[in-house]
Amino acid sequence: MEKKIISNLESILNIKRKIKYSVIKRCQLCNCKKLVPFTNTSLLKSDKIFIEFPFVQCFKCGLIQQKIKFSNTFHKYYYSKIYPKLLNRTTKTHNELIINSYKRGCFLYNKLKKYYLNKKNLKLLDIGCGAAGKLRVFKKNGWDVYGVDPDKNLLNIIKKKYKLKNVYSNNFEDIKFNKKYFDLIIVSGSLEHVNNLNKVMKKINQYSKEYSLLFLDSKGYPNNIKEKFFNFNHHRLLGPVTMNFLAHKYGFKKILCNFSFMKVNKTLTKNKSKTNLYYLGIKKKTKDFKFKKELFYNDYFKKFE
Repeated sequence: MEKKIISNLESILNIKRKIKYSVIKRCQLCNCKKLVPFTNTSLLKSDKIFIEFPFVQCFKCGLIQQKIKFSNTFHKYYYSKIYPKLLNRTTKTHNELIINSYKRGCFLYNKLKKYYLNKKNLKLLDIGCGAAGKLRVFKKNGWDVYGVDPDKNLLNIIKKKYKLKNVYSNNFEDIKFNKKYFDLIIVSGSLEHVNNLNKVMKKINQYSKEYSLLFLDSKGYPNNIKEKFFNFNHHRLLGPVTMNFLAHKYGFKKILCNFSFMKVNKTLTKNKSKTNLYYLGIKKKTKDFKFKKELFYNDYFKKFE
C-alpha cells in the first residue's frame, strides 16, 4: 500500500528523484508500538487537492502522526525545493509575509519581555524563522539573534534587506551551536514540519541555558472535517497534552499551554479567541509528568462525523 501512495505522490508533485521513506513502527513521542489508523486523507494544497497519505494515532499517548516517514535526504530536498513552490508565493505575498511576521514578532516580544527584565547579553534562537520578523524585533531591542530555516530564497531576501548575519538556510537537525548558549528558543509553526522530532528537542535542550525559556507554536484549533484539517506537510499533530509531555520529556516545565496566548490574522478557525496551540516553558528540573492520553482531537472531530 505504501509503495502505491508514494508512487502517486511522485506523480502529483512531478518529482524526478525517487522518494526514500520508511513506515513508522513506534510512536515518535512515547515509543509505544501500538498505532491505530486516524485518517487516510491529507490536504496537499488549496482547499480542493487531497491525496492518500495516512495518519495514525498512538494508543498510549495519543500523538497523531504520519504513518510514512521521509528519509532525511528527501525531507531536506522537499522543504528546500518543492515546498516553497507549493506555497506559490509572489512578490506581494512575500511582502505580506514579512509584514505579518514582524507584527507577530512585536506581539511575542511584548508578551515575553517581562521574563527578561534587567538582564543583559541575551541570545535568541528562532527555529523555522521564516520571514524573520521575530529576529528583527528582538534584535531591535538589544538581543543577539540567530535563525534557521530551509527556505533559502526567502532567507536571502531577508538577510540582504535587514542585514541579519546569523541566519542559516538548513534543517535545524544539521546545524550546530554552542551548548547552553541561548536564553530563549522559539519554534513557531515548525514542530509539525521537522523530520526528526526527538533530535530537534534534544538539541534544543543542549543549546539552551538553565532557566531559559522555550516557546512553541503549533497547528491551529480545528474548525473543520479531518480531511481539510490534516495537511500533507504536517508530519504530526500535537495537542495540549502531547505538547506539554514533549517539552517535559526534554527538560522544560510548563508556564502556559493554550490556544489563546496570541491572536493572529490567518487561522483555520472562525473563533478568533482560539488560534494556534501555544506553549511556554522554563528549563528546570521538574517532578515526574502526570501522564494521560491526548484525546482533544478525537473529541473535537466527532462533531463532524
